[in-house]
Amino acid sequence: MDKDDKIVEALLKNNNVISFEQAFKKKAGINQEIEGKNNYQVHTPNGEPSEGVNQSIIGDGNFQVTGDVTFNQLKSIKQELVPPIDSIGASTTLVTRIETLLDDVKKAQYKRIGKSYNWRALNGQLGIAFGFSKTSWKKVYLLPQSRGNDVIAWLQKKYDNTISGRIEKASTQSGYQHTKPKCYELEAEFAQQIGWSEEELKAQRIAFTGITSRRYIKVALYNQWVDRLGSMLD
Repeated sequence: MDKDDKIVEALLKNNNVISFEQAFKKKAGINQEIEGKNNYQVHTPNGEPSEGVNQSIIGDGNFQVTGDVTFNQLKSIKQELVPPIDSIGASTTLVTRIETLLDDVKKAQYKRIGKSYNWRALNGQLGIAFGFSKTSWKKVYLLPQSRGNDVIAWLQKKYDNTISGRIEKASTQSGYQHTKPKCYELEAEFAQQIGWSEEELKAQRIAFTGITSRRYIKVALYNQWVDRLGSMLD
């Protein structure tokens, strides 16, 4: 005897009056609607919710569940492109040089543009320059190592066109002298790298120039002093 027959028999024995629809009425109906792609609707055959279920869902990659359901979802696996053995990405030297140039160009551009600077724009430009999309710029590292110098040259040109790049390029020319403000900037950077405090820097400057106040040091002499500091880092 199945479950429904037992229900009817029990009602008859107790002389209960009940309609046919009442005898076989389910506890609650289930009404589910779903729109989108890669969605899931689940209703357990043995689930008997005490209240009616009315679900609707719109979107992609969603789940709908009624009854007692347990499921596990695997975490997404991030896939990385492995550079071929003869590619740019397989050369630590090339990768380091490219990443350094990318960083230098971005910092130099940021100095000019300010807070509105888009730090990802240069990456996209690099990708397009070598035949890839903006979002696939890292495929540059999959190019043959013979193209490494092309990538470096492209980035170097970008840097040379920045204010910082033009100053550095000009400083390599014979007879070039930094301006006083630039000398101050280089002096501070070199002193920090050497590890001098402000007091030590001042003492060393006075010892080299013989002048106590830097405002009275001639530009030519200040350039010599800055060159001296730079040579200490070589």
